[in-house]
Amino acid sequence: MAWKDLDKSEQFVYEWQKDMSGSFMAGLAELICKGDLSNQVRLAKAFPDEVAGIQKFQNESGWWQAVQEKAQ
Repeated sequence: MAWKDLDKSEQFVYEWQKDMSGSFMAGLAELICKGDLSNQVRLAKAFPDEVAGIQKFQNESGWWQAVQEKAQ
């Protein structure tokens, strides 16, 4: 499977971690990371997949490793 076959949340985090995203998306990832839960909920109204990806990246053990393996 290639990285383009990842779901939207996985692809967002993958591109951010691999420095493949543009400045807006990289900034959005950093903003989501820095936001508390209440602000992440607000951001999710406009960027649901992106917030979901960052939350999984931050909170689910093994998620990032699984995404990297899936992208190979």
